[in-house]
Amino acid sequence: MEVSARARRGFSFQEDDFASPADLCFESPLKIVEYPDPLLRARNKRINTFDENLKKLVEEMFDLMYR
Repeated sequence: MEVSARARRGFSFQEDDFASPADLCFESPLKIVEYPDPLLRARNKRINTFDENLKKLVEEMFDLMYR
């Protein structure tokens, strides 16, 4: 994919676009965010390390989804 196509799709590879451990903190139980909450339009950060905290977050998200 060429650079201009990435820019049009919102991709960015700047170092500050990576999530920090503080960005991945969460409190259980998670709550479902429904449309039209502006949080759903927020720009996401890239994940560069899949650690235990992120694994717990993913498990919580799947648990909530299946409930």
